[in-house]
Amino acid sequence: MNRMLERLEASQARQRRFVSDASHELRSPVASIRQYAEVALAHPDRLSTVELAETVLAEDLRVQHLVDDLLLLTRADEHMLNLAARPVDVDDLVFAEANHLRATSALRVDTRDVSAGRIRSDDRALARVLRNLATNAAR
Repeated sequence: MNRMLERLEASQARQRRFVSDASHELRSPVASIRQYAEVALAHPDRLSTVELAETVLAEDLRVQHLVDDLLLLTRADEHMLNLAARPVDVDDLVFAEANHLRATSALRVDTRDVSAGRIRSDDRALARVLRNLATNAAR
């Protein structure tokens, strides 16, 4: 009975943490969408429809990625995350992410000191980690 109660308490704590994380992470893009919409309504001459649409689309994609990440965290917390561990060249993933940043931003990304490195991992999960790190750093 005690073990069952401990599992229920742990599950409830995970759910509270998930809701808290989701609320915190979603607050920023939702606020950004609201801000641009309010400016567009209050000052239609300052913001074009195209600019508003681009901002809303970018923030919507950000929300989508956040939701995907939160669902991934939930699966990991519930031990339902199936990772396919195989040899992965980490440097290839780093170079790919650096190229993505160069193509999507004006940032200067220096990869001169990146050297070869191979680990056993899930390449998609590791690429997701690198994308999150790079996005946060760029922001």
